[in-house]
Amino acid sequence: MKLIPEQVKSLRNRKCELLRMKEKYYDALHYREKEQFDLGVLYEDDSSYRDALLEIKEIDRLLKEGEFVSKRDFSSIDVGTRFRVFYDGDREDYEELLLVDQLTLPRPIEFVSLESDMGRAVLGKKVGDTVSYSVEATGNTVHLTIESIDQIRSHYDHFIRERKYDRRVRKIAKREISDSIQKDSYSTQTILSPSQYELLLEEKEKLDRSTGSSVASKKGFITKMLNYPVVLPPVDDSIGIGSFVTVFLTDGKSEEYKSFEMIHHAVSTELESNYVEKISTLGNSIFGKRKGDSFKVVRNGEKHLKGIVVSIDNTLFGVKQILK
Repeated sequence: MKLIPEQVKSLRNRKCELLRMKEKYYDALHYREKEQFDLGVLYEDDSSYRDALLEIKEIDRLLKEGEFVSKRDFSSIDVGTRFRVFYDGDREDYEELLLVDQLTLPRPIEFVSLESDMGRAVLGKKVGDTVSYSVEATGNTVHLTIESIDQIRSHYDHFIRERKYDRRVRKIAKREISDSIQKDSYSTQTILSPSQYELLLEEKEKLDRSTGSSVASKKGFITKMLNYPVVLPPVDDSIGIGSFVTVFLTDGKSEEYKSFEMIHHAVSTELESNYVEKISTLGNSIFGKRKGDSFKVVRNGEKHLKGIVVSIDNTLFGVKQILK
């Protein structure tokens, strides 16, 4: 099964929610056993706990077995392509869609899969092509035209490592790394959060089922990364590697809340929508801050941002016991 970054993001976010639910249910059930409550008490929690475990298991299977697809085809419609269609020649009757291999839960409404009648019909089509297909469930025939294919790269989610390292690292971070190299201590700069370690293990499991020279090279890289130190989030309520953070950002005109995990730098399949690197402009600006602290994000050639740290979660949950 092919998974595009938008699906990976959705699955990882859902797993994060479930792990927190699991923790809550586990605490409630453990307390009930300790206090010798009646078996009927918290039965809803029993059921929800089991459901959460099953869903986590299914998400893990999809993420481990799925092939991550990040390169998009802008010339014709393929897995991962965003496109717009209008129906029966009526440009007012249109939809903006995103083609995926298979649907996964949770699934945004704009996703259309290759398992559907429409998905099979539009695969490989180009702008201006007219398509007709029968809906198996109803027997109706649908006529549509491919109006456009979204070619604006910024509209797509990306894995951080798809962008060149020197475009991601801030000047101050470059100086820190340069100083470390001169002191023969650069290896200490490569540190992993627990979730990064989990991602590397997940990727290694995928590669273990594959063969080829490129696979061997990737396995060598991942094996090397797995040997780097894993650090726990800070215990003093500040932002550090492994912290889950929400910040409020504004450029004076628009505002947004952004939630992410702080890492030093990406080493595997970290999505930019879920992670912020310490070596980045934003990461460097908030590292070490506490809840309620204000900060500025100075960006060369762009408007500066102002922000406030809304929340910090340094709880380690749902991660294997890797620090023994």
